[in-house]
Amino acid sequence: MACGQDHCLAVCASGHVFSWGAAEDGQLGMLPNPLRPSCGEAHSAVLTKDGKVFTFGEGRHGQLGHNSSANEVKPTLVDGLDGPASQIACGRRHTLVLGSSGQLWAFGNGVKGQIETGQTEDSLTPTLVQLPWTADSAAAIPNLRISAGWNTNFAYSSPVQVTCEII
Repeated sequence: MACGQDHCLAVCASGHVFSWGAAEDGQLGMLPNPLRPSCGEAHSAVLTKDGKVFTFGEGRHGQLGHNSSANEVKPTLVDGLDGPASQIACGRRHTLVLGSSGQLWAFGNGVKGQIETGQTEDSLTPTLVQLPWTADSAAAIPNLRISAGWNTNFAYSSPVQVTCEII
């Protein structure tokens, strides 16, 4: 389940999707086989089982990643990501995508530096974030997770759980 300012998305174990709340910018959408949803203030993103990312809703700041600032009523595939995604996170007016290879992509509002370009302009397309680790070593970081807040981002990992078997 994910909630934005005025809308929510939920994926049931059966695969059925429910969305409710404000719909004036198209943020409720009709979802394509989602695995995980994420909601921003007035936009939504879903990650499908095969690692594709679809976004919809308000696009004023480029938070949909479609090289446009237009709103999208229908879920639209985000182009420009290198390979399948493993996680998504929506902030207020920006979106993060973690690739299965460990690369982090950001797009949308950059006024507070939340898309990590070193500038405060909006990014209308996915921009590769230069992380303190390389893409090769990021894939090896155990349990890497991303999160986006109002105008912030957070990446963290948890220790690997090792189970031992006595023989």
